[in-house]
Amino acid sequence: MKSLKLAAIVICCCMLVNCAKPKQQIQEVKPRDPLALSEFVYKTLSFVIETQENLDQSLAVLEELERKTDLNSYEYAMLLNVKGIVYAAHEKYGEALAAYELSMQQPDVLFVSSKESFFSAAKLAQRALPSSEALERIQTYMTYFEEPSADMYKVLGYAFYRARRYTSAIRAFEQGFAQDSEQAKIKDFKWLESLSKAYHKVGDVANKIRVERQLSEVNKLRREQTTEINPIKQVAPVYPANAIQNGIEGSVILEFTVTRIGTVKDIIIIESQPPGVFDDAAIDAVREFKYKPNTKDGKPIEVYDVRSKLTFNLD
Repeated sequence: MKSLKLAAIVICCCMLVNCAKPKQQIQEVKPRDPLALSEFVYKTLSFVIETQENLDQSLAVLEELERKTDLNSYEYAMLLNVKGIVYAAHEKYGEALAAYELSMQQPDVLFVSSKESFFSAAKLAQRALPSSEALERIQTYMTYFEEPSADMYKVLGYAFYRARRYTSAIRAFEQGFAQDSEQAKIKDFKWLESLSKAYHKVGDVANKIRVERQLSEVNKLRREQTTEINPIKQVAPVYPANAIQNGIEGSVILEFTVTRIGTVKDIIIIESQPPGVFDDAAIDAVREFKYKPNTKDGKPIEVYDVRSKLTFNLD
């Protein structure tokens, strides 16, 4: 989800309600701008985004803001956006998707940052819904815009790929990359990887090689990024009872991404000895790991391809 500062919140910074004290003792009272964030609401939402490590605490702040403040429709939409960010950061993808979709239903919400919100919802649909349902939802999102963004076409391509509609996936991916004026970036890794596989599925070797060259460049960028990580919490795995009973020892090497708030996601098994015996226990342990968030230019970033080896020894 890009920067922890939602684009909509940043945009709204210049739309704050003027809270300066009146120069005259008597001043005409003007109606409040329905498309503005009050300074209090803006600061509260910013605080939640910056301190979202505790899910329950973040939700409690948002619920109190909603209960005690007379929010206009735009402020309520932005509150729901932030709730979606918080849920997604804690891998509550269904709840995050529901918050984003409710946000998009609010009056005037399409006025600002609508493409960003729909893109976030589209990515969440991929995680929260079956492939066919996610594809249908994303296709609906695309109809809201005369000119969908490059990233929207890429996420649509991935939805087609998951649904095994490879020709449609290629068409959507290529539209997205053609529309993107910049060279492929780290965040494009998954899109390029899926595009390469889609070309393989349809037997187009020449284009598969072309995309793999781009994928190689992105992989180079991934390797060059800073990967220094500082663990805050590491949990020892639970030794499987069956392995104890049978005197089995072993190890598991896992690879994962450290998120912008220091949690772990996208865990995969790289190697396990003996195969399959300790995999679940290792994944359960790594899922609880916490790291100090990495930053670049003062902004939190995700760190990819982090590896950890867990050893299971009866001693």
